[in-house]
Amino acid sequence: MIHLDTNVVIWVATTQRERLSTLALQALSREPPTVSPIVVLELQLLHDVGRIPLHPEAVLERLRSETGMAISLTGFERIISAARPLSWTRDPFDRLVCGASIADGAGLITADRHIRQHLPNAIW
Repeated sequence: MIHLDTNVVIWVATTQRERLSTLALQALSREPPTVSPIVVLELQLLHDVGRIPLHPEAVLERLRSETGMAISLTGFERIISAARPLSWTRDPFDRLVCGASIADGAGLITADRHIRQHLPNAIW
């Protein structure tokens, strides 16, 4: 299973796949990606403040139809449990997105260098 960070979701949905590494593209071609519900919330907040023009549902629907993407059903308690020890980040979204990938035993495709330095299952 492979999770997508919010930045990757936006790039895939807005046909900016050229921003992804070869390794990330290979991971996407092997299996349908999974997105944490935390990413869905972050997409909504980014839309609300005008940082992304597409409505989050449009982004998610595009990913569902183009990649077979699913939203993780892992319970919030498990996500929080996995995220609590991640003291290397103070960003609540990063912490929860990483916690979700850990709780699911999944890799995480992210462009965030700080996450990649600290999360062994993160790829770019």
